[in-house]
Amino acid sequence: MDGNQFTGLKRIVRLTTATALAVSLAACGGQGNGSGNASGASAKSVGVQMCAESNAWCAAWIKAFEAEMSAAGVKTTVLTSNFNQAEDNQHISQLVAKKPDVLVMGAADGNAAIPAIERAAAAGVKLVNVVGPLPEVVQKDLTANVRSDNPSLGKFAAQNLVAGLKQAGYAAGNVVVLQGTQSSPTVQETLDGFRKEMANSPEYKIVSFQDAQWDPQKTQQLAAQLLAEYNAKGGIQGIYANADYMAAGAIRAVKQAGKPLGASAKDGVIVVASNCSAEGPALLRSGELYGTGTSAPSTEAKAAAKVVLSILNGQQFEKNSFVKEEKITRSNVDEFADVCTF
Repeated sequence: MDGNQFTGLKRIVRLTTATALAVSLAACGGQGNGSGNASGASAKSVGVQMCAESNAWCAAWIKAFEAEMSAAGVKTTVLTSNFNQAEDNQHISQLVAKKPDVLVMGAADGNAAIPAIERAAAAGVKLVNVVGPLPEVVQKDLTANVRSDNPSLGKFAAQNLVAGLKQAGYAAGNVVVLQGTQSSPTVQETLDGFRKEMANSPEYKIVSFQDAQWDPQKTQQLAAQLLAEYNAKGGIQGIYANADYMAAGAIRAVKQAGKPLGASAKDGVIVVASNCSAEGPALLRSGELYGTGTSAPSTEAKAAAKVVLSILNGQQFEKNSFVKEEKITRSNVDEFADVCTF
Protein backbone atom coordinates (compact mmCIF):
# COMPACT_ATOMS: atom_id res chain seq x y z
CA MET A 1 0.00 0.00 0.00
CA ASP A 2 1.28 3.45 -0.97
CA GLY A 3 2.06 5.49 2.13
CA ASN A 4 0.87 8.63 0.28
CA GLN A 5 -2.70 7.31 0.49
CA PHE A 6 -3.16 9.08 3.82
CA THR A 7 -2.25 12.60 2.72
CA GLY A 8 -4.98 15.22 2.48
CA LEU A 9 -8.73 14.89 2.83
CA LYS A 10 -10.79 13.02 0.34
CA ARG A 11 -14.53 13.38 0.04
CA ILE A 12 -16.53 10.96 -2.04
CA VAL A 13 -20.18 11.10 -3.01
CA ARG A 14 -21.48 8.09 -4.88
CA LEU A 15 -24.92 6.88 -5.85
CA THR A 16 -25.37 3.19 -6.47
CA THR A 17 -28.48 1.68 -8.06
CA ALA A 18 -29.23 -1.88 -8.99
CA THR A 19 -30.11 -2.85 -12.53
CA ALA A 20 -32.53 -5.51 -11.35
CA LEU A 21 -36.30 -4.92 -11.55
CA ALA A 22 -37.72 -3.18 -8.48
CA VAL A 23 -39.93 -5.39 -6.34
CA SER A 24 -43.11 -4.03 -4.85
CA LEU A 25 -42.60 -2.56 -1.39
CA ALA A 26 -45.74 -4.38 -0.35
CA ALA A 27 -43.68 -7.55 -0.37
CA CYS A 28 -41.80 -6.47 2.74
CA GLY A 29 -43.24 -6.26 6.18
CA GLY A 30 -43.20 -9.88 7.29
CA GLN A 31 -40.80 -10.97 10.00
CA GLY A 32 -37.99 -13.21 8.85
CA ASN A 33 -34.73 -14.67 9.96
CA GLY A 34 -32.45 -11.95 8.53
CA SER A 35 -30.98 -14.41 6.04
CA GLY A 36 -30.24 -11.71 3.47
CA ASN A 37 -33.31 -12.08 1.18
CA ALA A 38 -33.54 -8.41 0.32
CA SER A 39 -36.35 -8.28 -2.26
CA GLY A 40 -38.37 -5.91 -0.08
CA ALA A 41 -35.47 -3.45 0.08
CA SER A 42 -35.86 -2.36 -3.55
CA ALA A 43 -36.47 1.37 -4.04
CA LYS A 44 -35.09 2.07 -0.57
CA SER A 45 -32.12 4.33 0.14
CA VAL A 46 -29.19 4.15 2.55
CA GLY A 47 -26.75 6.86 3.56
CA VAL A 48 -23.23 5.98 4.66
CA GLN A 49 -20.78 8.14 6.62
CA MET A 50 -17.40 6.42 6.49
CA CYS A 51 -13.65 6.93 6.43
CA ALA A 52 -12.06 7.90 3.12
CA GLU A 53 -11.17 5.57 0.28
CA SER A 54 -7.61 6.91 0.44
CA ASN A 55 -7.34 4.30 3.22
CA ALA A 56 -7.35 0.86 1.59
CA TRP A 57 -9.32 -0.75 4.45
CA CYS A 58 -12.04 1.89 4.19
CA ALA A 59 -12.10 1.59 0.40
CA ALA A 60 -12.57 -2.17 0.61
CA TRP A 61 -15.34 -1.81 3.22
CA ILE A 62 -17.22 0.70 1.07
CA LYS A 63 -16.85 -1.41 -2.06
CA ALA A 64 -18.16 -4.55 -0.35
CA PHE A 65 -21.06 -2.72 1.31
CA GLU A 66 -22.11 -1.01 -1.92
CA ALA A 67 -22.03 -4.34 -3.74
CA GLU A 68 -24.45 -5.84 -1.22
CA MET A 69 -26.78 -2.84 -1.46
CA SER A 70 -26.64 -2.75 -5.26
CA ALA A 71 -27.52 -6.43 -5.49
CA ALA A 72 -30.61 -5.71 -3.36
CA GLY A 73 -31.70 -2.70 -5.42
CA VAL A 74 -30.87 -0.19 -2.70
CA LYS A 75 -29.68 3.30 -3.62
CA THR A 76 -26.61 4.20 -1.60
CA THR A 77 -25.04 7.61 -0.94
CA VAL A 78 -21.55 7.57 0.59
CA LEU A 79 -19.84 10.58 2.18
CA THR A 80 -16.32 10.17 3.56
CA SER A 81 -13.54 11.96 5.42
CA ASN A 82 -10.00 11.14 6.44
CA PHE A 83 -10.88 10.33 10.09
CA ASN A 84 -12.19 13.86 10.68
CA GLN A 85 -15.26 13.81 12.94
CA ALA A 86 -16.08 17.49 12.37
CA GLU A 87 -16.43 16.75 8.67
CA ASP A 88 -18.23 13.49 9.46
CA ASN A 89 -20.81 15.42 11.48
CA GLN A 90 -21.45 17.67 8.48
CA HIS A 91 -21.85 14.59 6.33
CA ILE A 92 -24.34 13.06 8.75
CA SER A 93 -26.43 16.22 8.53
CA GLN A 94 -26.24 16.19 4.72
CA LEU A 95 -27.28 12.56 4.61
CA VAL A 96 -30.18 13.12 7.03
CA ALA A 97 -31.43 15.88 4.74
CA LYS A 98 -31.77 13.26 1.98
CA LYS A 99 -34.16 11.31 4.26
CA PRO A 100 -32.59 7.86 3.84
CA ASP A 101 -34.39 4.78 5.13
CA VAL A 102 -31.22 3.87 7.08
CA LEU A 103 -28.08 5.86 7.91
CA VAL A 104 -24.89 3.86 8.50
CA MET A 105 -22.17 5.57 10.55
CA GLY A 106 -18.51 4.74 11.15
CA ALA A 107 -17.49 7.39 13.68
CA ALA A 108 -13.93 8.71 13.77
CA ASP A 109 -14.52 10.04 17.30
CA GLY A 110 -17.45 8.61 19.24
CA ASN A 111 -17.76 11.45 21.76
CA ALA A 112 -17.54 14.18 19.11
CA ALA A 113 -20.21 12.36 17.08
CA ILE A 114 -22.85 12.61 19.82
CA PRO A 115 -24.52 15.89 18.71
CA ALA A 116 -24.85 14.75 15.09
CA ILE A 117 -26.24 11.37 16.15
CA GLU A 118 -28.80 12.99 18.42
CA ARG A 119 -29.94 15.34 15.65
CA ALA A 120 -30.23 12.44 13.22
CA ALA A 121 -32.29 10.43 15.68
CA ALA A 122 -34.55 13.42 16.34
CA ALA A 123 -35.18 13.57 12.59
CA GLY A 124 -36.52 10.02 12.76
CA VAL A 125 -33.72 8.34 10.80
CA LYS A 126 -32.87 4.72 11.60
CA LEU A 127 -29.19 4.66 12.60
CA VAL A 128 -26.74 1.77 12.31
CA ASN A 129 -23.33 2.15 13.96
CA VAL A 130 -20.49 0.10 12.45
CA VAL A 131 -16.93 -0.98 13.30
CA GLY A 132 -16.32 0.77 16.64
CA PRO A 133 -18.28 1.49 19.84
CA LEU A 134 -20.34 4.60 20.53
CA PRO A 135 -21.00 6.13 23.96
CA GLU A 136 -23.82 4.77 26.11
CA VAL A 137 -25.67 8.10 25.96
CA VAL A 138 -26.57 7.56 22.28
CA GLN A 139 -27.37 3.85 22.42
CA LYS A 140 -31.08 4.69 22.79
CA ASP A 141 -30.87 6.54 19.46
CA LEU A 142 -29.38 3.61 17.54
CA THR A 143 -31.34 1.00 15.65
CA ALA A 144 -28.37 -1.37 15.61
CA ASN A 145 -24.64 -1.76 16.25
CA VAL A 146 -22.58 -4.04 13.96
CA ARG A 147 -19.12 -3.92 15.47
CA SER A 148 -15.72 -5.43 15.01
CA ASP A 149 -14.67 -7.47 18.04
CA ASN A 150 -11.93 -4.97 18.75
CA PRO A 151 -11.12 -6.20 22.28
CA SER A 152 -10.34 -9.64 20.83
CA LEU A 153 -8.12 -8.10 18.16
CA GLY A 154 -6.13 -6.34 20.88
CA LYS A 155 -6.00 -9.52 22.94
CA PHE A 156 -4.72 -11.51 19.95
CA ALA A 157 -1.99 -8.92 19.33
CA ALA A 158 -0.81 -9.20 22.93
CA GLN A 159 -0.90 -13.00 22.84
CA ASN A 160 1.12 -13.06 19.62
CA LEU A 161 3.60 -10.53 20.99
CA VAL A 162 4.17 -12.42 24.23
CA ALA A 163 4.51 -15.72 22.35
CA GLY A 164 7.09 -14.17 20.04
CA LEU A 165 9.07 -12.61 22.87
CA LYS A 166 9.14 -15.90 24.76
CA GLN A 167 10.15 -17.82 21.64
CA ALA A 168 12.96 -15.32 21.08
CA GLY A 169 14.19 -16.04 24.60
CA TYR A 170 13.39 -12.69 26.22
CA ALA A 171 12.77 -13.04 29.95
CA ALA A 172 11.86 -9.34 30.00
CA GLY A 173 11.62 -6.56 27.45
CA ASN A 174 10.43 -3.15 26.33
CA VAL A 175 7.36 -2.88 24.10
CA VAL A 176 6.13 0.11 22.09
CA VAL A 177 2.69 0.65 20.56
CA LEU A 178 2.16 2.49 17.28
CA GLN A 179 -1.57 3.02 17.10
CA GLY A 180 -4.17 4.25 14.66
CA THR A 181 -5.86 7.60 15.22
CA GLN A 182 -6.01 8.02 18.99
CA SER A 183 -9.51 9.52 19.10
CA SER A 184 -10.98 6.57 17.20
CA PRO A 185 -13.30 4.41 19.35
CA THR A 186 -12.06 1.40 17.39
CA VAL A 187 -8.45 2.12 18.38
CA GLN A 188 -9.36 2.79 22.00
CA GLU A 189 -11.28 -0.45 22.31
CA THR A 190 -8.53 -2.47 20.61
CA LEU A 191 -5.84 -0.99 22.85
CA ASP A 192 -7.94 -1.73 25.92
CA GLY A 193 -7.95 -5.41 24.94
CA PHE A 194 -4.20 -5.25 24.32
CA ARG A 195 -3.43 -3.66 27.69
CA LYS A 196 -5.55 -6.12 29.62
CA GLU A 197 -3.85 -9.12 28.03
CA MET A 198 -0.36 -7.65 28.40
CA ALA A 199 -1.04 -7.17 32.13
CA ASN A 200 -0.79 -10.95 32.42
CA SER A 201 2.88 -10.71 31.39
CA PRO A 202 4.28 -7.78 33.39
CA GLU A 203 7.83 -8.77 32.54
CA TYR A 204 7.18 -7.15 29.16
CA LYS A 205 6.76 -3.43 29.82
CA ILE A 206 4.86 -1.10 27.50
CA VAL A 207 7.15 1.94 27.48
CA SER A 208 5.48 4.12 24.84
CA PHE A 209 2.16 4.66 23.03
CA GLN A 210 2.39 6.75 19.87
CA ASP A 211 -0.41 8.00 17.60
CA ALA A 212 0.64 6.99 14.08
CA GLN A 213 -2.76 7.94 12.62
CA TRP A 214 -3.07 4.77 10.50
CA ASP A 215 -0.19 6.10 8.38
CA PRO A 216 2.61 3.67 7.40
CA GLN A 217 5.12 6.48 6.80
CA LYS A 218 4.41 8.08 10.16
CA THR A 219 4.63 4.63 11.75
CA GLN A 220 8.07 4.14 10.23
CA GLN A 221 9.25 7.54 11.46
CA LEU A 222 7.98 6.98 14.99
CA ALA A 223 9.46 3.49 15.13
CA ALA A 224 12.84 4.83 14.03
CA GLN A 225 12.72 7.53 16.72
CA LEU A 226 11.78 5.04 19.45
CA LEU A 227 14.46 2.56 18.42
CA ALA A 228 17.05 5.32 18.68
CA GLU A 229 15.66 6.67 21.94
CA TYR A 230 15.67 3.30 23.70
CA ASN A 231 18.94 2.07 22.27
CA ALA A 232 20.69 3.06 25.52
CA LYS A 233 17.71 2.07 27.71
CA GLY A 234 17.72 -1.65 27.13
CA GLY A 235 16.46 -1.46 23.55
CA ILE A 236 13.05 -2.24 22.06
CA GLN A 237 12.18 -5.95 21.99
CA GLY A 238 8.55 -5.74 20.83
CA ILE A 239 6.48 -3.50 18.55
CA TYR A 240 2.70 -3.54 18.17
CA ALA A 241 1.35 -1.59 15.19
CA ASN A 242 -2.43 -1.62 14.72
CA ALA A 243 -2.51 -2.64 11.05
CA ASP A 244 -0.30 -4.83 8.86
CA TYR A 245 0.54 -1.88 6.58
CA MET A 246 1.67 0.04 9.68
CA ALA A 247 3.69 -2.95 10.84
CA ALA A 248 5.37 -2.92 7.42
CA GLY A 249 6.54 0.63 8.19
CA ALA A 250 7.85 -0.44 11.59
CA ILE A 251 9.67 -3.37 10.01
CA ARG A 252 11.38 -1.01 7.56
CA ALA A 253 12.52 1.13 10.50
CA VAL A 254 13.96 -1.90 12.30
CA LYS A 255 15.89 -2.90 9.19
CA GLN A 256 17.20 0.62 8.65
CA ALA A 257 18.40 0.66 12.26
CA GLY A 258 20.42 -2.44 11.48
CA LYS A 259 18.54 -4.62 13.93
CA PRO A 260 17.41 -8.21 13.29
CA LEU A 261 13.74 -9.20 13.07
CA GLY A 262 11.74 -12.16 14.26
CA ALA A 263 11.81 -14.81 16.95
CA SER A 264 14.43 -16.94 15.21
CA ALA A 265 17.02 -14.16 15.00
CA LYS A 266 19.45 -13.39 17.82
CA ASP A 267 18.24 -10.23 19.55
CA GLY A 268 15.40 -10.05 17.02
CA VAL A 269 12.66 -7.44 17.36
CA ILE A 270 9.19 -8.99 17.49
CA VAL A 271 6.60 -7.09 15.44
CA VAL A 272 2.86 -7.80 15.57
CA ALA A 273 -0.34 -6.20 14.24
CA SER A 274 -4.06 -6.80 14.66
CA ASN A 275 -5.75 -5.54 11.46
CA CYS A 276 -4.65 -7.60 8.50
CA SER A 277 -4.00 -6.15 5.05
CA ALA A 278 -2.34 -7.18 1.79
CA GLU A 279 1.17 -6.76 3.22
CA GLY A 280 0.56 -9.18 6.06
CA PRO A 281 0.67 -12.68 4.54
CA ALA A 282 4.11 -12.24 2.95
CA LEU A 283 5.54 -10.66 6.10
CA LEU A 284 4.14 -13.50 8.20
CA ARG A 285 5.59 -16.15 5.93
CA SER A 286 9.00 -14.46 6.06
CA GLY A 287 8.91 -14.31 9.86
CA GLU A 288 9.33 -10.53 9.91
CA LEU A 289 5.77 -10.15 11.21
CA TYR A 290 5.04 -12.56 14.05
CA GLY A 291 1.24 -12.34 14.13
CA THR A 292 -1.85 -10.31 13.31
CA GLY A 293 -5.67 -10.52 13.37
CA THR A 294 -8.44 -10.51 10.81
CA SER A 295 -10.59 -7.34 10.94
CA ALA A 296 -11.25 -8.02 7.24
CA PRO A 297 -13.19 -5.15 5.62
CA SER A 298 -15.26 -7.33 3.27
CA THR A 299 -16.41 -9.52 6.16
CA GLU A 300 -17.24 -6.49 8.30
CA ALA A 301 -19.13 -4.74 5.50
CA LYS A 302 -21.20 -7.81 4.63
CA ALA A 303 -22.18 -8.22 8.27
CA ALA A 304 -23.34 -4.59 8.35
CA ALA A 305 -25.18 -4.99 5.06
CA LYS A 306 -27.05 -8.03 6.36
CA VAL A 307 -28.41 -6.05 9.31
CA VAL A 308 -29.27 -3.03 7.13
CA LEU A 309 -31.18 -5.21 4.68
CA SER A 310 -33.02 -6.89 7.53
CA ILE A 311 -34.10 -3.45 8.77
CA LEU A 312 -35.23 -2.42 5.29
CA ASN A 313 -37.16 -5.67 4.85
CA GLY A 314 -38.85 -5.55 8.22
CA GLN A 315 -37.03 -8.69 9.26
CA GLN A 316 -35.68 -9.60 12.66
CA PHE A 317 -32.13 -8.58 13.56
CA GLU A 318 -29.92 -8.28 16.63
CA LYS A 319 -29.51 -4.76 17.95
CA ASN A 320 -25.92 -5.55 18.98
CA SER A 321 -23.79 -7.91 16.93
CA PHE A 322 -20.06 -8.52 16.70
CA VAL A 323 -18.04 -9.78 13.77
CA LYS A 324 -16.04 -12.82 14.78
CA GLU A 325 -12.32 -12.13 14.59
CA GLU A 326 -9.46 -14.61 14.27
CA LYS A 327 -5.86 -14.65 15.42
CA ILE A 328 -3.40 -15.08 12.55
CA THR A 329 0.13 -16.49 12.77
CA ARG A 330 2.61 -17.94 10.35
CA SER A 331 1.09 -21.39 10.91
CA ASN A 332 -2.43 -20.48 9.73
CA VAL A 333 -1.89 -17.48 7.45
CA ASP A 334 -2.98 -19.38 4.33
CA GLU A 335 -6.48 -19.74 5.79
CA PHE A 336 -6.94 -15.97 5.87
CA ALA A 337 -4.81 -14.72 2.98
CA ASP A 338 -7.85 -14.08 0.75
CA VAL A 339 -9.78 -11.91 3.23
CA CYS A 340 -6.62 -9.98 4.09
CA THR A 341 -5.78 -9.18 0.46
CA PHE A 342 -7.44 -5.89 -0.50
